[in-house]
Amino acid sequence: MTNDANEELLEIQEIDESQEEEEDIDTKGNKKSIFWLVSIFSSTSTFFFGNFFSAFAAEAGVSGSVMGFITSIRNLLSSLFQGFIGLLSDKIGRKFVMFGGILLNFAITIPLIFFEQTWLLITVAIVQALSISFFVPAWNATQGDVTKPEIRATFIGKLASIGRLVSVSFSLTIAILFYLADEVYYGQEILGWTVNIPWRTQYSIAFAIAAINSLITAILILTMKETKTEDAEKKKLQMRAAFKVRSFMIFVAFYSLFGLSMSFIWPINPIMQVNVLGMEFYQIAINSSIFLIVMSVTQFVTGKLGDKIGRKPLFLFGAFVLVFYPVSNLPSLYLGDWRWQILGNFVAGFGTGTFFVALNALTLDLASNELMGTFSGVREMFWGIATFVGSLSSGFLLDFLEIRYGLLMTTIAMCIGVSAFRLLTAVGFIFVAESLPKNERVNRLIHKNHKNNSLDS
Repeated sequence: MTNDANEELLEIQEIDESQEEEEDIDTKGNKKSIFWLVSIFSSTSTFFFGNFFSAFAAEAGVSGSVMGFITSIRNLLSSLFQGFIGLLSDKIGRKFVMFGGILLNFAITIPLIFFEQTWLLITVAIVQALSISFFVPAWNATQGDVTKPEIRATFIGKLASIGRLVSVSFSLTIAILFYLADEVYYGQEILGWTVNIPWRTQYSIAFAIAAINSLITAILILTMKETKTEDAEKKKLQMRAAFKVRSFMIFVAFYSLFGLSMSFIWPINPIMQVNVLGMEFYQIAINSSIFLIVMSVTQFVTGKLGDKIGRKPLFLFGAFVLVFYPVSNLPSLYLGDWRWQILGNFVAGFGTGTFFVALNALTLDLASNELMGTFSGVREMFWGIATFVGSLSSGFLLDFLEIRYGLLMTTIAMCIGVSAFRLLTAVGFIFVAESLPKNERVNRLIHKNHKNNSLDS
């Protein structure tokens, strides 16, 4: 065959593969665009709240122990009830569980636009975490409802990456505007307005964006058709079914241990950014955007890879990459230059994207069609307990060591210690079983080759 013919054949094969993936997605009567839109707006809401709430708390002057409590209580409550709520979505459907969660998320974000008292921050952290515990397991199960195992990671990866890339565009736009206001045009008069956007106003804008995107997501969910099958409604579903799947519980055990080690760095991050490096809003936004871009691109690529080589190689590799995130912050701490934080965000984005796209697919693979919400919820319930303990302990340890050694030395020492702790817990994933059997991957490959051979002939 000529080169032109080969190129044409490759294009046909790519189109054929894309069409095959489309055929494997059963949207349950919904337009496919609704899933992309929910992903985009919910990701933007989550991004703006999650990436700026802790930094906002640091700017408001909370201590390390309070930061640890806020972080840990969010981890706990956003996950603790997901097993029960996932089961609820398996029984009554996904739509109204997701709607209730995201609407609550919208309502509780609004006070942050106007107030910053410590008691309010704690209240918002608690209620917002509960709203996430409603939305996440039902949304994860929705993705499982509409996909077959052999293309599940591909679909999840694409859905998550597109949503996050759009979130980045919002974040970078805001970062550029605030950079210009703070560094270029500050104090100048434009159309009768003296350019000056205080830090409080900048964070208010971020939380307003989060609230608006939550509201849009809620409206979109109301337009969706239920994705849970009718057959599931006729069965007696119980959460303990998840505990009887040995391979799943082994995975959950090591996943929780890894979560414990991961969460030790979370209360340190905002204090490191604001109190040690003195980062401005736009600098935090730039770093968060870089993290999200790297994670989104990684998820887009590795989702399809996970359907080809299996889930275990991906989340195992991702876990060991995440081991290096805490120590990747050392150059910025040693040099006192926030720009070196970009290195850490590359590491974190690459590791997180690889780890979590395989993680979600693995969980849904192990669940029956009727209990996808339950399995996702049980996984996050144990994760929440582990990360609650880790974040809370880290906050108190940070305060204790800071008194004796100063904030900079404490932060450096804890970054090194957390990386070592992550390494120990990541080893456990070696004992987790593959959830997408080789024969399923081989059968899919044979099916594709058969189609390709038909094209050749």
